[in-house]
Amino acid sequence: MVDGYPYESKLEANILGSLITNEGILVNNIRFLDEGCFYLDKHKKVFNVIKELFTENKQVDLISVTHQLKKNKSNVDDLFVSDLCSSSTSYNTQANCFILKEYQIRRILIKTSNDISKKSFDESVDVFDTLEEVTKKIDKVSMLLNINQFCTIEDVLNETIKEVEEASKKDGNIIGVTSGFTEVDRVTSGWSKSDLIIVAARPSMGKSSLARSFIMNACSRQNKNVVFFSLEESRAQIGKKLISSIADIPYEKIKLGKLNDTEWAKLHGAVGQLEKMNLTIDDTSGLSVFELKSKCRMLNHQKKLDMVVVDYLQLMRGEVKRNANREQEISYISRNLKGLAKELSIPVIALAQLSRAVETRSDKKPMLSDLRESGSLEQDADLVGFIYRPEYYGITEIGGLDVSGQAKFIIAKHRSGELGEPKLEFIADKAKFVEPSLF
Repeated sequence: MVDGYPYESKLEANILGSLITNEGILVNNIRFLDEGCFYLDKHKKVFNVIKELFTENKQVDLISVTHQLKKNKSNVDDLFVSDLCSSSTSYNTQANCFILKEYQIRRILIKTSNDISKKSFDESVDVFDTLEEVTKKIDKVSMLLNINQFCTIEDVLNETIKEVEEASKKDGNIIGVTSGFTEVDRVTSGWSKSDLIIVAARPSMGKSSLARSFIMNACSRQNKNVVFFSLEESRAQIGKKLISSIADIPYEKIKLGKLNDTEWAKLHGAVGQLEKMNLTIDDTSGLSVFELKSKCRMLNHQKKLDMVVVDYLQLMRGEVKRNANREQEISYISRNLKGLAKELSIPVIALAQLSRAVETRSDKKPMLSDLRESGSLEQDADLVGFIYRPEYYGITEIGGLDVSGQAKFIIAKHRSGELGEPKLEFIADKAKFVEPSLF
């Protein structure tokens, strides 16, 4: 230990020697390592040369390493490298590489804690900026051991068969988290693990209402653990609308508190149902991607999350360069939401607002090009669904038939399945979607 930082000189030397003298060890282990794994300056220089030669597909041996060190004017003599090679052993190299990673993490944590301690005492530094910095650094540290292993085709097939067998045991067509709507579930087979689902529409078309319907159906029918990030509505508004939906009482009556005895009884019954649901609500406005991911990781650690819903994507903050435009920021947000879905292996549903382009066409049905500030939204999403209600555009009759309250969930992109236009019914005064009447 030097200057309070832990390291093991002999271990560093042994691994470097093994990388130089044994091609098999080099090929199988160099991906686990980086410069930060080595504490001594000479060891860092030797490793960087090994990696440089390996990256350029050049021979890595005693002669090539010493030659490149001289070429780089590294001040590491031939005898030092020769001693590394002569004293190395190939025993248990991979395990030793992970020990080096542990030392690296310890050093980073010590340095980080020292830096944070100084900033915490400095009252001129914003404490929330310090907190965010800590979380970012800890996230980066945790990624150091997140080394993806290769899978043989046998491993892949075994996992595939296991998933197929599990799916065969389930009733109906639902494999993932249910939407609660028969036709939507038929097309999607439920919201799948690791999928980013974009639900888009024009303002006041019913995005939030549909999201709440998806949430309540997942919680009540499958007892799923869901977190709902609402950047637009307050928790009080959400609570009233959830009660309105379950109790089947118009939202305005609940908002004004003008309820008769029967309705009060229904309200308390709805509250009892909601209290049993595994639902977490966060109404932080201007939420950043970083904050959302951190909160999801914390909740997932406490109790495995099954689904995340964000209302809505364009109200989030992305961490991009100052000169970045809004499209780049939205792209950053969608990329990170997709990354979160993969990391936690759960569906992430993000609501999005469509551009005004749809209003300029005679056919008001949305299309993928209508995604506002689309950036990589279409690219990142596994499924894109649009809400379309003819009544929104003043159309109450089509072909002589009443279409009041009718809606469609237009699945315009589906990476792992079919497209379709499942029918829904919108009940405006209770702000909810239900299974359609026959139409």
